[in-house]
Amino acid sequence: MSTFLFFLYSLGLLLGALGIVVTLLPLLRQTAWWIRVFDFPRLQIVAGLLVSGLLLALPGRALPYAPLLWGLLLAATGYQLTRIWPYTPLHRKQVLDARRSPTDDAHHFSILVTNVLMYNRDAARCLGLIREYQPDVVLAVETDDWWLSQLASITPDYPHTCHAPLPNTYGMLVFSRLPLVEKEIRFLLEPDIPSFHGRVQLRSGTLVNLHFVHP
Repeated sequence: MSTFLFFLYSLGLLLGALGIVVTLLPLLRQTAWWIRVFDFPRLQIVAGLLVSGLLLALPGRALPYAPLLWGLLLAATGYQLTRIWPYTPLHRKQVLDARRSPTDDAHHFSILVTNVLMYNRDAARCLGLIREYQPDVVLAVETDDWWLSQLASITPDYPHTCHAPLPNTYGMLVFSRLPLVEKEIRFLLEPDIPSFHGRVQLRSGTLVNLHFVHP
């Protein structure tokens, strides 16, 4: 086997092993971020598994434990695809498309959710988005005391607030044009990870439950 083919074969083994491991890790009932992070890049994991299969299928060297390895690669790929499938256009919708009359504002409200990246100090862009879209509710996450001081300028337009600024990238700021009822910040996941719970009163008087958390 040439050096180049050996490199491709080794790369295929490495990609396959990594793909299998990061597929198995999230099956553990653990909340550590370095485990839960692999719940998200499923497309990238599938791509790595497919590339691994292509590289390992190259002629030139017999694959040790081939049935076991191919079985694990196929199982990992199949599992990842089953988790991706519900989010594709081919899957049946779980929520119907909304139909809203342009003149019916009383029964609807809008939310702008922004992850500001706590270490970012360009608050002007965030404020610009709020001014552009004019949402009824603004949720800003990864916000610390500095971000609270910068976004406080929207309080005259968003007088109903509930804040939990934190220096650990899990801070949360809630601003609302509409009244917030029974609002509270709770720490259900971890002692330093806040979540917002409450209800927003629409212009029609209807109360809608709100639950916000930064995963």
